[in-house]
Amino acid sequence: MEALRRSSFPRANGSVARFVSVPETYAPSIHAGLSAYLDLTQFLAKIPGQVVRTAESINTATRTLLTEVDVPNHDGALLPGGYAQAIFR
Repeated sequence: MEALRRSSFPRANGSVARFVSVPETYAPSIHAGLSAYLDLTQFLAKIPGQVVRTAESINTATRTLLTEVDVPNHDGALLPGGYAQAIFR
């Protein structure tokens, strides 16, 4: 399943948190610990990550579940505000 990235911010441990809006139909499958991959147009490879938490509530305006995904960013290549697609497995 895929979802679009909404926002991001850096963490002290060198990772970056990406907030992803997951369509409501996929919400029951999303949980902490689930593997995720970010697909960014500026990188050839998908970047692995992991679901940290969800809002545990569907946004009634967008019919999406806000989901937080942590991905490694030790070299600082992932910049806040960039666009990505998230793939959950």
